[in-house]
Amino acid sequence: MTTTLPPVNQAGSKSVSTLPSLPRSQRSAKQLARGAGRPRQSIGHLAGIDRADVGAYRNTYKHNLSLEILQEGYVSSFIELFELFDKQSKDRETAGSDSGVHEVPLLIDQHDKLDVLKSKLIEAEEARRSGAPDKSYQSYLELAQYFETFSSDQWLIDHFHKKCMSESSKVEEDGGRKLAEANYNIGIALEKRGDLSSAVDYLEKFYNLTTEQEWQDKIGDNLHDIASLQLYRTYTCLAEELYEEAPSVSIDYLKKAFHMANEGGNRTEAGLASHRLETYTRQ
Repeated sequence: MTTTLPPVNQAGSKSVSTLPSLPRSQRSAKQLARGAGRPRQSIGHLAGIDRADVGAYRNTYKHNLSLEILQEGYVSSFIELFELFDKQSKDRETAGSDSGVHEVPLLIDQHDKLDVLKSKLIEAEEARRSGAPDKSYQSYLELAQYFETFSSDQWLIDHFHKKCMSESSKVEEDGGRKLAEANYNIGIALEKRGDLSSAVDYLEKFYNLTTEQEWQDKIGDNLHDIASLQLYRTYTCLAEELYEEAPSVSIDYLKKAFHMANEGGNRTEAGLASHRLETYTRQ
């Protein structure tokens, strides 16, 4: 004969789920020990984000970039990057609030440029460590050329051309070619900015360094011929600029321009220089 059992939750019976928990003070040592070794998990960890990821969200792009450079061991690159930040900040303070300098975006806020800077500064530092100034020169030159594509970054172009000049003086095996190129690049940058008097100094050094050299550019033009033609143009521009206030100095520059055009072997330019000199002399 089958015996019928009462329902589990029948009145008067106690369900397991309704048993009260013991106060913490009354728990056994074994019960407390079960959870003692479990580390508390942060919300970030539960979401699948590690501490570094959380920090990346919390920190600025500049801060993260700086940490990456330092963690990879490139202290010189870190210092040079922060010197650029500091220079732009000081230039703004010196220029005053009414200056157009304040219209130029802060380098610190331009992430694409910071990425390029990080890459090339590290390249240059690695080259210096390995005793290869020709490679560090190339890294700085590529930075100068990169910033030439931005009209507001003339200060960065100047900075990296000067770095090229510094590195070029350490290159011994090229007979001074990189030093010559560095002078040319600074001269052209100054000329574009309208500082012709300063540009001439560098272009004349380029001319002297390429004398009796067979160096050619990528398309096969002789560098000394390039120097002659460039000085012809710069001398001519200076002559036109100075004619009203210093006609005798202007004529001297025209004579130099005529000489450079002849030396460069460009008959058209030589003819124009001769005509211009004759015209200025008669006035």
